[in-house]
Amino acid sequence: MKTIIRPLTDLSKNMTAIDEYAVKKNLPVYITKGGSSYLVVLSHEHYEKLQEEIAFLKRLATAEAESRRGNLIDVDDLEKDLDKIILEEARYDDGGKSVTGKFES
Repeated sequence: MKTIIRPLTDLSKNMTAIDEYAVKKNLPVYITKGGSSYLVVLSHEHYEKLQEEIAFLKRLATAEAESRRGNLIDVDDLEKDLDKIILEEARYDDGGKSVTGKFES
């Protein structure tokens, strides 16, 4: 990924260039103040993607920790639980009509 570094004065004097990189090219723009790192400008899309990646990595780390502690779920039990959830959702979506049978994958 290309690194874009701009001085703080560009926020007011050259916002078009920052917009070009941050929004149109979806690249982070590193802003410096007095020659040192100060802030980063991101498009909303880029920010949301980073937040999703962080959330995924947290879930992955939690799952890995659970696995190391031996907190595992049997695949057959998981399938049964998912079937129950799907059936309950189908009943709710079908106005309360009874739905029977197992969903096959």
